[in-house]
Amino acid sequence: TGNIYLNEYISTIIENFTLIIEAIEDGINLTDRTNIFISIINDDYIYFQLDKQNQCFLDENEPSGTIICTIGKNSIDFIYYLYDPMNLFDILSNNATIINRKIFDYEIDKHEYNVTIIVQDRKNQ
Repeated sequence: TGNIYLNEYISTIIENFTLIIEAIEDGINLTDRTNIFISIINDDYIYFQLDKQNQCFLDENEPSGTIICTIGKNSIDFIYYLYDPMNLFDILSNNATIINRKIFDYEIDKHEYNVTIIVQDRKNQ
């Protein structure tokens, strides 16, 4: 019996891998191979920083491409999409950073906008 510890991060999109266990006893190197089953639990189940969902503000006359806010988190396991039929905003797919696609004028444009952000498992996109 014993414990196995990881030296590096294993992505949840990896389905299987080979583990070679090497033991040394009394100077004799014993190597064996076997199939083991390891469940990788997705620790990225929190896709959004919900504490920031109401902190997305943009000053008027900011140039296109200005960062409004980031409400996601960096992950190699999932990707963010933005549903915006008016095409006023864009999103960085790796961390849900929302940016503007136009220059907004306080006197002309609406003061609030709702967009839908979709998060999807990279492996199943």
